[in-house]
Amino acid sequence: ISFAYSCVVTPAARSASDGERRARADAAEIAGGPRLGLSVSRKVGGAVERNKVKRLLRSAVDQLVERFDPASDVVVVARSDASELCERDGLEGVKRELEDLIAASSKKGE
Repeated sequence: ISFAYSCVVTPAARSASDGERRARADAAEIAGGPRLGLSVSRKVGGAVERNKVKRLLRSAVDQLVERFDPASDVVVVARSDASELCERDGLEGVKRELEDLIAASSKKGE
């Protein structure tokens, strides 16, 4: 299962056992929040475009970190039109897309 929005997708993690949840919560407490994984393929563009997308995604997640469960693993997969979004709307556009993605995933999880 994954939660998709216009320019980004986040796969839903499998359910963890109680022991795994406790271990992740302990690790998150030490690290200070959820772990982030980014996947930005060559379909997004050349190295310069991909790195810009990754920088903006990291920055947007940092600003929205309180909306994630501290013990969660967040994986963001940039779609091919993510580079266009970054050029057109910058950090605010990426942040808006992630907020919409978070809202869609929380509705789907209810």
